[in-house]
Amino acid sequence: MRKNILLGLFVLLQIACSRQVVHVADLSGKNYQVDERAAEEDPEILAMIAPYKKTLDAKMTEIIGELDEQLVKSRPNSKLGNWFTDVLKEEAILLTGKPVDFAIQNYGGIRVPSLSKGPISVGKIYELMPFDNMLIVVELDGKATKLLVDKIAELNGWPISDGLSFSIEDGKSKDVTISGKPWKESDTYYVGIPDYIANGGDDCDFLLDYPRENTGKYIREVVIDHLRRKKVDGKKIIIDPTKRILTQ
Repeated sequence: MRKNILLGLFVLLQIACSRQVVHVADLSGKNYQVDERAAEEDPEILAMIAPYKKTLDAKMTEIIGELDEQLVKSRPNSKLGNWFTDVLKEEAILLTGKPVDFAIQNYGGIRVPSLSKGPISVGKIYELMPFDNMLIVVELDGKATKLLVDKIAELNGWPISDGLSFSIEDGKSKDVTISGKPWKESDTYYVGIPDYIANGGDDCDFLLDYPRENTGKYIREVVIDHLRRKKVDGKKIIIDPTKRILTQ
């Protein structure tokens, strides 16, 4: 029994060290009674797992940045949300060459309440964004863009990047400004967005039929690559504290 448990851990470690995405179509199982004897370490299995665990530990503990202050998640605005979506916007432009007007992240997609002041590890970014969501850029007409901003207002705010600002009044967006100009229904806008949202998540099915370009990268990879590049270039992490969403 204990070999089965440890072998299961071995398989999980292999998956964690790989970028392959496994989709479960069917699942069946049995209940096993686990006691202290089953939890005893098996030297043979531990020896088998050791190289993978060492690789995984080294990957997750790599320090890729340094924060000068704690970043806390909150609605409708937060420094954590500002920083995260500013990164997505910057990287979306680099990866696609599109003139991205703004980027967004659904509030529930950020899975930690805060990032502590001090070193940032790869593992912390995995905690921040554990989902296999891709960063994509969608090309929206003015009508769909307003529907998206209204959805954000209805939910009392999501993290949004620079390039977008608006007020919330009676659950609707008002005075929407995009790339420094008032929103126009006749204009076209490029938005960096998780594929979860672009594929209709959080009741955003109105985005389904619009043109899109996939960056080919998970959002957590985008953030990790961004931080690594900043570190190599010797650049500090800059946090814009501007309130992008105003409430009445």
